[in-house]
Amino acid sequence: MSTAVSFHGINALDFEELRRNAIRVPQVITRIRQAQELWDKADLPSFDFINFLSSEDDRFLSNIKFKSLAAAIVQVGLLDRYLSNNDKPPALVGDVARDSALLVATGKLSFADLIYNSSAAQVGSVTPISQSLATGVRAEKLKAFVWKELEDGSSDYVELEAKDKGLEAIVRLMVDDHDIKTFVNVGPGSILKAYVQKWPWRNCAFVNPLTMILC
Repeated sequence: MSTAVSFHGINALDFEELRRNAIRVPQVITRIRQAQELWDKADLPSFDFINFLSSEDDRFLSNIKFKSLAAAIVQVGLLDRYLSNNDKPPALVGDVARDSALLVATGKLSFADLIYNSSAAQVGSVTPISQSLATGVRAEKLKAFVWKELEDGSSDYVELEAKDKGLEAIVRLMVDDHDIKTFVNVGPGSILKAYVQKWPWRNCAFVNPLTMILC
């Protein structure tokens, strides 16, 4: 039974309790410290990631740029925890609308570039609160990758080509064509949970507390 790791988007850490639980994970703390070191080395305004993640909801939710970056940093740390006890997953799926732990997981983006290319690091830029924040992840911002052997004999994550970029279509393709039977969420929230009951074509179930969706 093949497993795919799924990444939630910008709303992964919207509750203070989730953030406080996340920053107790050793691998998450390591990534936060790494992010802080990278941030402090650059010519950027002073910012404390631990204080921000420990802040109350009003402050955390009001800063879209740092909320997005913090969610990605935490998810990379939670992925590190997952990989410490599991093999590299044959497939990955998630949101790439903003700062993306998914792209770090695929190796398409380094952790340093995640920090420096983030909207939070673009001093003076303006990030509008778009309608997508209220309606969820837009289809064109969903991507899936599968681990494949390349023509030169090496292996890498390759983007899954789907004509329909909707979540159901992407998951259907992963399940039917790539034998993915289990989706594991590496962190708080799930892009898949709300859709499980809407898939009559597959008997899927969200399993707690393992944060898995079985299809």
